[in-house]
Amino acid sequence: MEQTDTNQRFGAILETVEKPPEVFYGRVRVAGSTNVDFVRSQTAATRDDFASAFRLLQQRYEDAGLSRHNRQRMRIMDFHLSGDSQVFIATYRGEVVGTVTLVLGHSRLPAASTYPKAVARLQQESGFRVGEITSLAIDSDKAPRGEVFGQLTRLSISFARAQGLEHLVAVVHPRHARFYTRAMGCEIIGRETPYVAVGGKPGIAVVGSVNDRSRYSPRWRDYCLDGNFADNDLQSRPMHPDDAAHFAQSAVELASATKAKAAA
Repeated sequence: MEQTDTNQRFGAILETVEKPPEVFYGRVRVAGSTNVDFVRSQTAATRDDFASAFRLLQQRYEDAGLSRHNRQRMRIMDFHLSGDSQVFIATYRGEVVGTVTLVLGHSRLPAASTYPKAVARLQQESGFRVGEITSLAIDSDKAPRGEVFGQLTRLSISFARAQGLEHLVAVVHPRHARFYTRAMGCEIIGRETPYVAVGGKPGIAVVGSVNDRSRYSPRWRDYCLDGNFADNDLQSRPMHPDDAAHFAQSAVELASATKAKAAA
C-alpha cells in the first residue's frame, strides 16, 4: 500500500494552506511528531477492524458531546452495515487510530436526511455518481492528527475514483467549511443548519470533485490525487453478511436500551 514518503512533505502541505480541520467539535490533544511511514491506511476487512472503528467513532463523538454514552461503546449507523459503504481505518503501531466511511451512493446518502433537495439535484446532474464521506474520527492522543487525516483522505478519494464516482458530499462543522473550500475546492451546497446525525449540532453541506484537479490547491492536489495504490487496495470490500448481522444485533440492543432509558 502506498504511504507518504516523509513527514516533512505533509507538514509543508499544512503550512501552505492551513491545518486540516479538527475532526470533532471539542478540542483533542495532538500527539508528538511521528514519522508518517508508520501510519497505515486500509479498507476495513475483519470484524475486529470494524469493531475498532466503531469504538473509536463512539468514543470521539461522546467526548465531543455528539453522542450519548452507550453500553456497547460503539457507534453503528445503518449505512455502516450496507453493502454500499466502505469503512476505512488508519493504524499506528498495530492500533486503529483513525476511521472514515465512504457511502458509495447506490442508495440514499446520509446527508439527504437534512439536505434532500441539494443532494437530489447533485445526483441528477452527475448521473448518480455521488458518494458521501462521513463518520470521520481520529485518536490524536496516539498519532498525529494531520498525518492520519491525510492518509484517510487520500485513500478515500482514490477509492472513490476507482469506483467511478464524480463527487463526494460531506457535512462539516461551519468553522471547517473554509478549509474544504480553499484546500479542496469544495462548494457549499447547503446552508448551516442543525444536523440530526450529530445531535442537532450545526453542519454545512459541501461537495468536492474527485477528478477535477484544477479545483484543488496545488499541494493538496498532489497529495490527495497522486496516490499510487495497488488495484487490490481500491477494490470494494463490503462487510460480510455474518459481520453485518452481528453488528446489526448490537445496534438493535443499543436502540432498545436507549428507548428504555428515555422512558424511565
